[in-house]
Amino acid sequence: MKEEMDVYSVLDRIDPSEDAPWEVVGESHYDLAGLYKPKEGKGYCICDLLLVPEPDNPYDKNAIRVFHFDSETQNAKQVGYLKREDTSLYRRWMKRHGEGSSRLLTRGMITGFEDRYGVRIFLPMK
Repeated sequence: MKEEMDVYSVLDRIDPSEDAPWEVVGESHYDLAGLYKPKEGKGYCICDLLLVPEPDNPYDKNAIRVFHFDSETQNAKQVGYLKREDTSLYRRWMKRHGEGSSRLLTRGMITGFEDRYGVRIFLPMK
């Protein structure tokens, strides 16, 4: 069983008209300022995100933690959780496409304005 799936192999299946970004919640509890590095004139930056199930979460046994992943340093920093309403959809997607993995490396974006930040995950819905 693979520990982590690299979603770059399935990114060519993403259709922006159908694959709306998945919402991350709880971002206000994490320091995203150092991770937010937008290109000039843009209100967002594209980044790698790692999704990891957290079955021992005392509030939600289906919780999925979301980490910003730095591919150069191999460091991961938590930025929030997948929205509770999306966890069952995510688990079904992983069952179909995850090749036995429980964790997923994908792309997403961090948005920002002044001191407020948000995180969105890109993942094929098919």
